[in-house]
Amino acid sequence: MTRIGAVSIGLVLLLSMPVSLEAQTQPAIGGPEGFVQEFLDWYVIQDGWRAVLQQRRFAVHPDLRALLQAEAAAEESAGGGLGGLDFDPFLASQDPCDRYRAGTVSRRGGRYLVEISGTCPSSGGMTDAVMELESSDSSWVIVNVHYPALGTDLWSRLRQSEDARQ
Repeated sequence: MTRIGAVSIGLVLLLSMPVSLEAQTQPAIGGPEGFVQEFLDWYVIQDGWRAVLQQRRFAVHPDLRALLQAEAAAEESAGGGLGGLDFDPFLASQDPCDRYRAGTVSRRGGRYLVEISGTCPSSGGMTDAVMELESSDSSWVIVNVHYPALGTDLWSRLRQSEDARQ
């Protein structure tokens, strides 16, 4: 066998090897719009926002993740009833669309704001939410989600819910 043939076979075997679960769930390095679109495409087929805590926790800033975990625990201890979040916190909807689109990206300081719009008719082409991101190592993390129609954001809603529980 020639050296080129051996290298070719080795490369095929290497590329066909299973990749670790961690590598499969890490988002691709890219811009904030690409990160948000990939997140949305994954998120809309999940069963609620708690899937983020279990499967994509790396995508959420540790401080925001702690607030979301506290909210999930409070809702669970209340028998699964509604807690402080009476809508989907990443899509700003009680009746989410099947697909969402990452739109306009703007920069504020060291963070990026990415507009999110549903593609269903009930969304009306308006911005449903604005995801606030910051760069972390070789990826992006969600720092907050703003709700333009409500004049508030996820961080504030979770803090209010936490204050009400105390």
